[in-house]
Amino acid sequence: MNDYLGTASDPRMNGIFRATTNANLDAAWTGPVWGTFHADNGEAGWDGVWHGHFDFSTGSGDSDAVGHGSGEHAGLQVMEHCVYVQGVGTCTGRILEVNRK
Repeated sequence: MNDYLGTASDPRMNGIFRATTNANLDAAWTGPVWGTFHADNGEAGWDGVWHGHFDFSTGSGDSDAVGHGSGEHAGLQVMEHCVYVQGVGTCTGRILEVNRK
């Protein structure tokens, strides 16, 4: 498991995220990657899955994630696409109301 700090223009996506990472790599350390993520930001949280393709020798790749909110984020869904270049990730995404009560 990896912990990382998420910082975004939307404060609902800021905080510490914990992600699991699985990979099926070839001899060049390149291949598909996938896993789960969880964030607990006090009264709100996110849980979801992600998948992508990564080259661990260069730190480059991309991933897509979908998560569902809990607590204050209940009824929300986050969708995100990330691109990594030399180990630095830049993500774009959106938060949708899917079943807000």
